[in-house]
Amino acid sequence: MPIPFSSDLYVSKNYRWDEDRCEFWHIGNKLRRSDRLYEARVDVYEDRVKTWFLEPAATLLGREDYAGDYVALSMAVAYIEGVEQYRRGDETPRGDSTAWFKASAKRIFSKADDDALKMLWESVRVGLFHSGFTTDRVYLNRDQAEALTLTADRVLRINARLFMQSVMKDFEDYISNLRSYPVGTLAQNFESLWEQWWENS
Repeated sequence: MPIPFSSDLYVSKNYRWDEDRCEFWHIGNKLRRSDRLYEARVDVYEDRVKTWFLEPAATLLGREDYAGDYVALSMAVAYIEGVEQYRRGDETPRGDSTAWFKASAKRIFSKADDDALKMLWESVRVGLFHSGFTTDRVYLNRDQAEALTLTADRVLRINARLFMQSVMKDFEDYISNLRSYPVGTLAQNFESLWEQWWENS
């Protein structure tokens, strides 16, 4: 017997979208809100990033055998590029991926120098997303005191737990800004990209 079609689609862990009524509804408290409402969009975006990516990554980093560190790092690196597009209100223009990624990474890892960020792009982001592994000399080490450091002999050392903490702090700050300044530039840019992407994301 065929399964009846439902217009209610999961759009994050805690939200569904009623396509027919153009409403988001929270699975727990059943609150329904228009999908045109700015506050509802921010809530859904927050829930998507937090529950689909950042929280699972943090769970992996809770393991003591280091087995989940590279998967968690992949999730964190994906955030760096994705959030920059929301902050700017547009998809990354062809040819500008490197610059946008580095700008976002510089905000998140303010202590890291330009060479470290360059290697983060080339050896971590490009390596993980194109070949499935980091390239060059990138090593994960939970014992170091910084999230990201480049040694004198050009070894990029990453503390995956601290790296994720920095990413999560950036995300919390961004969401806080969106809620505190709903007519600010970041809010306008968020809405602009949401309008471009929502129906197909």
